[in-house]
Amino acid sequence: MRTSKYPKKAVTIGQKIRKARMDRKKDKDLLDVANKVGITESYLSRIEADKNLPSMDVAAKLVEELGIKKDDIIPELMQIKIATLSKSTVHINAKHITFKKPRV
Repeated sequence: MRTSKYPKKAVTIGQKIRKARMDRKKDKDLLDVANKVGITESYLSRIEADKNLPSMDVAAKLVEELGIKKDDIIPELMQIKIATLSKSTVHINAKHITFKKPRV
């Protein structure tokens, strides 16, 4: 028996994007959304499967196309990208971003 890949509870960025696409754009498939956003179908599929993180530009276009609240995706994506780039511990709150370099 085949199980559905539809996420019941979206936790990751990819799951949130997939859930929004399936909830709000039932008439839209991967190709339709990818074309509207200006990316390939395979890239959108990899984003939804959490194999790739979208760029900030692509994330902003997905948020707009799928009607996702920016606060549901963008801050988390920024935090992941900053942490990845700096290889530091990153703490983000409403007023400050703090970097802690690892001890060598």
